[in-house]
Amino acid sequence: MCVVNDINILENMKNKYKISVLFTAFIFSIQIAVAQTVKEHYIQSTISDYITNVPLDFLTTVELFASDSVTKVSTGRIFQPREKKKKLAFHLPVPKPGDYVIRCKNEKYHTLLQPVTVKFYKREAYIHVEPLRMKRKLVNDSISLDEVVVTATKLKFYFDNDTLVYNAEAFVTQEGFVLNNILQKMPGLEIKENGDIYSNGRQVQTLLLNGKDFFNKDRSTLLDNLPAYMVKNVKIFEKTVDSTAVIKREREMSGLTMDIRLKKDYAKAALGNIDVGLGTELKYYGKLFGLSYSDIHRLSMYVMTNDINKNETMFQNGTSRDMDHGVGLRKNTKAGLNYNVDHSQGKYYLDGSLQAQYVDENYDTKTNSQYFLTTGDRYSRTVKDQNSYKINLNTSHNFYINGNTPYDFSVRPYINYDRTKTDIDLIGGSFNTDIDSLLVGSWTDSLRMNSLNDFMKLYGLNKQHNLTKSSVGNFVSSLTIDKQMKIPHTDDVLTIKLWGEHQNVTSKQYEFFNIGYVQNGSMLLDIRNKYKDNAVKKWSFDAQASYLAQLSKKNTIEASYKYCNRYVDENAPEYLLHELGSPWVEEMSFGALPSNDVLSTVMDMEDSYSYVQKESSHYGQLKYQYFSSGAHDVPEVKFYVAIPIIFENKNMRFLMDSKEQHIKRNNYLPAFSVDFYRKNFDHDKGLYYTASYNMYQSMPSLMNLVDRTSDFNPLYVTHGNPNLKNTTTHSWNASMFKQNPMNYHTFGVTYTIFKNTVSQSIIYDLSKGNMDVTPINVNGNNRFEVLLFNHWYTKKNKTGLLGSELSLNINNSSEYIGSTANEAKEKSVVKNININEKVSYQKSYEKSRFTFAGYLTYNHSTSDRESFNTINSFDFGLDISGNLELPKNYNLSTNVKSVSRRGYNYGDMNDDEIIWNASLSKTFGKQITLKLDANDILSQRKSVYRYVNAQGRTEVFNNNLKRYAMLHFIWRFDAPHTHKH
Repeated sequence: MCVVNDINILENMKNKYKISVLFTAFIFSIQIAVAQTVKEHYIQSTISDYITNVPLDFLTTVELFASDSVTKVSTGRIFQPREKKKKLAFHLPVPKPGDYVIRCKNEKYHTLLQPVTVKFYKREAYIHVEPLRMKRKLVNDSISLDEVVVTATKLKFYFDNDTLVYNAEAFVTQEGFVLNNILQKMPGLEIKENGDIYSNGRQVQTLLLNGKDFFNKDRSTLLDNLPAYMVKNVKIFEKTVDSTAVIKREREMSGLTMDIRLKKDYAKAALGNIDVGLGTELKYYGKLFGLSYSDIHRLSMYVMTNDINKNETMFQNGTSRDMDHGVGLRKNTKAGLNYNVDHSQGKYYLDGSLQAQYVDENYDTKTNSQYFLTTGDRYSRTVKDQNSYKINLNTSHNFYINGNTPYDFSVRPYINYDRTKTDIDLIGGSFNTDIDSLLVGSWTDSLRMNSLNDFMKLYGLNKQHNLTKSSVGNFVSSLTIDKQMKIPHTDDVLTIKLWGEHQNVTSKQYEFFNIGYVQNGSMLLDIRNKYKDNAVKKWSFDAQASYLAQLSKKNTIEASYKYCNRYVDENAPEYLLHELGSPWVEEMSFGALPSNDVLSTVMDMEDSYSYVQKESSHYGQLKYQYFSSGAHDVPEVKFYVAIPIIFENKNMRFLMDSKEQHIKRNNYLPAFSVDFYRKNFDHDKGLYYTASYNMYQSMPSLMNLVDRTSDFNPLYVTHGNPNLKNTTTHSWNASMFKQNPMNYHTFGVTYTIFKNTVSQSIIYDLSKGNMDVTPINVNGNNRFEVLLFNHWYTKKNKTGLLGSELSLNINNSSEYIGSTANEAKEKSVVKNININEKVSYQKSYEKSRFTFAGYLTYNHSTSDRESFNTINSFDFGLDISGNLELPKNYNLSTNVKSVSRRGYNYGDMNDDEIIWNASLSKTFGKQITLKLDANDILSQRKSVYRYVNAQGRTEVFNNNLKRYAMLHFIWRFDAPHTHKH
């Protein structure tokens, strides 16, 4: 044994020596590459108007002369920008260091002679000089033309070099249209409900308005409020990184871009709208919105209120979404503003948002669960009524200061405050058989009583009635400081980032448990009234630095380091109020608390705890990237490999029942990632594909490592496990997108393996129906996903689109569950297969648009367990929608969706429903619209959810917004000076 150990030690030493030699050689080769000298040098700058700072047109010529201004040395290469607001850029070859004069000529401007002194540096290919600004010639003459009448058919779209241009006026077929209406009519464009935009199947990464990205993270504001008559054209193009842009933020934008170009009269404008709606059953909707914008600023303000589940987005961070017709019933009221300000010379840019919101929510949830046990499955059913009231205040800002100087930096403050009050009334029971077909009448009423009926005597294990009242306050403030420094005379970049956050959470919770255990035909009551007073304080700090070295035009290497520090202080005392006697043993005795002295006598020593947790982490990474550009400077090939080095140190001092535990983890967490990407697009055809592999590890939560038992919920007793291991995840991904003028196709595949996943081992008590839960490491979990999307245009004008969207998901779930400790040690494995297919056809006419789609979702669950019954469930149906523009500015839109469900264990879910929505509007001029909305006309909408893993299956039925009709009055207006007739 000693010899074997010695051999292993020697092998490890050899391996470490080999790694160190390879790493040293790698670093040495990088140093040699970095030290290489560039062979060609260029002067790089931009040209614009001296007064307006507007870029000049392509007629400008740029030449380089010797300092005597006689000998011409070279002629510059002009790069005409796709966006008119971008500066005209040029490159001038320079043969050697010295004094030169740049000469700029344009027939509308005075010739500019700009002296410049050039020095060469080893790794500096492009020598940047200050932007050149030319003075316009004075023109007094005017030319009068006779009246000319031109009659022609409006051209809907065309290509301008590599830019697809839509003529907006050709799609304005009714008064009252907003931007979203005309985009939906443009061939090849698709607008999702969340604001995502697709062009011929490719997602638009950046949305611009007159070349500015003020609305990119807040797209719904622009899509739903900008009047269509203001828009001149819509441009789609591939944007590349632009090192000549005046605004630093705009230099980094890249990818597929949509630029909404406005008519000249509306380049600067103020506009707004008022939308007031009143519906059946006194449903209401109200919105007041105002917007002012120009080339350098944007300010929007809004007030919204409704009780029809519309949580409309006005955020700047891009993470919000419209919760229209979601689960539950909600009343939303919010007000706020968003702003952007850019300095014309790029000296600063500011953006931010402020918002206040009040939400009143009601959730009525029915849950049916089945637990897979070798001794026979067990079942539970609960009905929960939850009401929540939430106030939220938040503000976030981004201040970029000292732009285009060596002293530029960004500051991003953020503040968020939440206050939530929640009331929950839950009725439920556990049973030894599937009771779905046995339930009759109001079975929940019998569960509220402290007695047993014949049904519970035959099939019941337990029944519960829980009441919860809670109040939670959460205050978060953070500050981020970014500094990016370009190393002089190189393309290298040093980035420094500092981040700090403080969070304070206070929670007060009453929970009343009335649990009855069925024992030999009688019921054993367990009544508990608990009060929990929780306080958490968190402090976080991150410091990060990275250095990006440009080895050559195609090769970069980046070294980065990040230090993280976390501190958490939590105090969570719990009190057994029922031990105080009457009235605290009654259900509704949630009132004023007794004194602290009295409370201290009934503290639950087994569940009360406090702890202090400290974490420090070190993340180092070395990343190599190869980058090659194709035609039009569009990225064609990209490859990178990253090798992180991660050290995490976590420790906790945990105090419970006068016993102190010290939990400590100090680990090296290896990780690795590699990514390959190739893209080649020309106009509306091309191909790109990617492949990647990622491996990373994560530590379990220290709270799961604490050796403790908590029975705060008597039916769900939890334990800790000090022996948990780290989780490792391996993920392989590959995808391909192919586009032609008449079709586009997407293929993707992902395979993920999870090692030592932290899950829960469940011991199910057959006599009482309660569960004993312990965190445990589980192997055997993996996921395989494939998607294949195909779309074909049936007409050359792209007015017909046939689509097929197929996805396959295979999920192997491994868990531990049993009725005894020994049985729970045997792994239970379930394989879930999910197949989704949707076939659709979209047809567009000049004044109408229709979509026909059929879909099928199939779920198949199998297991090697003898008692497991194979599960098959189906969701299938049709989705038909249409939009019809009628005479006299009437507009009719409708959507009919049928859903059929089969194979669900909860009988109420195995049904059919038809969801029919419709809207009829009439526009008067360009500003006034009356609209009648009808939601769920047949009153059949349901919300169901199903989930299966190796421990059991769960089916959930939620309440949602039902049938209503609402009449809207909408007034859209713009400032008088912006609209010229």
